[in-house]
Amino acid sequence: MTYMFFPHYNSLPPSINNTSHNSIMTPYELWHKRLVHASFRTVQSVMRMNNILCNTNSSFCDSCVITKIHQLPFLLSHTLYTAPLRLVFVDIWGHSHITASDGSMYYITFLEAFSRYTWLYLITSKSQAITIFFAF
Repeated sequence: MTYMFFPHYNSLPPSINNTSHNSIMTPYELWHKRLVHASFRTVQSVMRMNNILCNTNSSFCDSCVITKIHQLPFLLSHTLYTAPLRLVFVDIWGHSHITASDGSMYYITFLEAFSRYTWLYLITSKSQAITIFFAF
C-alpha cells in the first residue's frame, strides 16, 4: 500500500485531545488513527519514509482490539478423544461466486476430532448435504 502526504499533514498541532481518554494523543497515536489503524510496522515505515520525527513506541489501541474480536473465546476443553470417529465436526460452506470446474458452488467438510483428519466434498447445491452426510 502506498501513502502520499501533502506538506501541511507533516506538521502536528501542539496537542490533540483524545476524547475517548481525555488525554493528549502522541504523534504515533495520531498517525495510527490517520492511517486507519494501520499496524505498528506500517505506521513506523510511513513516518520514516516521510521524514516525520516522533517517538514511535507502539501503544495499546482499544479500537483495534475491540474491532478484531469476532466472538468470545472458547473455554479450554480438557476432553481427550481416545479413538477415531468419536466426534466429527461438520460444516457446509457456500455459495461461492466462482464455480468449480465440475459446477460445484458449495462444499461440506467433516473433521474427525481424534486425528484431525478432514474430508472435503464439493457439492452443487445445499440439498446434496444430507446425501453426503449419510454416505459419510
